[in-house]
Amino acid sequence: MDSNRKYSLEGAKYSVFITFFLFVCTPNYGQVSFGLPKNVKRECISFKMINNLMVIPVAINGVMGNFILDTGVTTTILFKSHSQAIKSYEDVKEVSLSGFGMLEPIPAIISYNNHVKCKRIEGRGHKVLLLLDEKINFSAKLGMTINGIIGHDFFKNAVVKIDYFFKNITVYSADNFKKKTGSSYTTLPLEFYKFKPYINGKLQIEEHSNEIPIKLLIDSGGSEAFWLFDQPDKGIIKPENSFKDFLGDGITGAIYGDKARIHKIQFGNYAFEQPVISILPKETTQLARRFSERNGSVGAAFLRRFTVWINYKGQEITFKKNNHYKDPFTYNMSGMEIVYNGDILVAQSQSETYNVGQETNKIEFNSSYKFVLKPSYQISHIRPGSPSDLCGLKEGDNVVKINNKASHQMSIDHISSMFREKRGKKVEIVVDRNGETLEFQFKLLDILAAKE
Repeated sequence: MDSNRKYSLEGAKYSVFITFFLFVCTPNYGQVSFGLPKNVKRECISFKMINNLMVIPVAINGVMGNFILDTGVTTTILFKSHSQAIKSYEDVKEVSLSGFGMLEPIPAIISYNNHVKCKRIEGRGHKVLLLLDEKINFSAKLGMTINGIIGHDFFKNAVVKIDYFFKNITVYSADNFKKKTGSSYTTLPLEFYKFKPYINGKLQIEEHSNEIPIKLLIDSGGSEAFWLFDQPDKGIIKPENSFKDFLGDGITGAIYGDKARIHKIQFGNYAFEQPVISILPKETTQLARRFSERNGSVGAAFLRRFTVWINYKGQEITFKKNNHYKDPFTYNMSGMEIVYNGDILVAQSQSETYNVGQETNKIEFNSSYKFVLKPSYQISHIRPGSPSDLCGLKEGDNVVKINNKASHQMSIDHISSMFREKRGKKVEIVVDRNGETLEFQFKLLDILAAKE
């Protein structure tokens, strides 16, 4: 095992529930190609979408796992819980990682010569980064087992179509892909910096302010729509109507910034008014700002409004509107974050049906119960002064019911969406606090609503 080296990292951001920047400053182009077999023109992959993030099945050295697909990551990442996928520790390097949201460097291992496969898309000789800190685990944030993150390797040798509406991905051989044309398609150029894709656009902070040109990282691993850097010298500042908010969990701590709405943001002919944005302070984004032209990131809450074709080799991205295009830009108006807290045993009744006489009348009896594993949830963060804070909820409360529905009957996606619905909506929540059952209620408060 080689001597310890230090790397900087800045990459995938899973905001709302996860914020995680990871970038290893070492290129991947020396690796064996990752892509489709020569006789295969395309491959289709279904994905699970949780908080706008895509989760796909990927096998590392024959060990299958769930991986977030993230254009903001260069090197494939494994979490410690999936370390069995590394078959040999002879050809590895010890590294320390430092970056966005990190209080201190964390240990990791770079493993070489790995076999990576997703259905018929595969390659050998790949570099994989294994994080050694067991606390870095996104399973609680997404409500399912997450084993790692894959990004650049997946995109670099193909054209990747992402259909957010039908939740499937089509990977085309670059030589067999026919470029999309017609009035319903818009193709924009991509720029690359250290193997990451960037798109140019413009924005207006306030209605009567000047237009500001922007360059944003395309980040399918960011669940929010737009993250902007606080850059007063370039005119990017927080609007008057904004508030401090929890943006997600970094790999060693919470990330905070300012949440706001701006007047307009535009890419090509696609203009969006009053989008919700998060502005990140300089002290938490120093590594990301090493690319001086970068102004932030555009994430999955924007991308999900389209079917997109991402062409790394052709250095372009094509958009086509889908049924989500006009969805409002929303944010969590409850002020609390809820995470998966493991499975619990829940008793479910099993009914038996009996015919009565010769008629078609039937009687059902609950004759027995069975115990099944169901998800449980816990409050992980509460914003001071928010509706959830003012009503008396506390971090660490275990969620029992929301609006008279047992929490184990809900997905984490469903719970998240409930806190982004119509302002003023009443939320009733039952929690278990140290064995005591407590009931609370509050109304969703839209701090960013236009002042009348």
